[in-house]
Amino acid sequence: MKRFTLFVATLLLLTACHKEPLIPEPQPAPQPTDSIPTLPENFPEGTSWSASQTITLNDTLGIPVTWGLDFWDSYYQVWNGQINYCGDSVCCGKTLIWQYDTTLRTGTVAIDGKRCPFSYNPATEALTLEYSTTIHGKNIPIGGTLEFHPKQPTK
Repeated sequence: MKRFTLFVATLLLLTACHKEPLIPEPQPAPQPTDSIPTLPENFPEGTSWSASQTITLNDTLGIPVTWGLDFWDSYYQVWNGQINYCGDSVCCGKTLIWQYDTTLRTGTVAIDGKRCPFSYNPATEALTLEYSTTIHGKNIPIGGTLEFHPKQPTK
């Protein structure tokens, strides 16, 4: 009984002398760092976008090219994605790493070590990307200023 009384007295003394509570108060959750973008509601990670263009090879021949652009986040706070195209019976996809500034509504995607700028207009829900390449296996240039729109979910 003496030990218990001594323990309670010590505890009361420590509590009276200690300015901070013995049970720590809950701390706020950590906020995202500047290196991880906070995206506007209309531009969430996990979105898919599409664009199309027609490449004119000569006066009479045009090749339709369809583009896809996907954004997602993955483990270790890396913002990944993929850009793909289909044109002239060739389809190709490349992975990318992206970043986005919510204030300026601009960002970049890094494809094959090259940074390509893009901007997002929430009024038109259009994402404009500056990217050019050649159709894989052929020396046909494609891309340029591409205007992507959100893919509509299939029913």
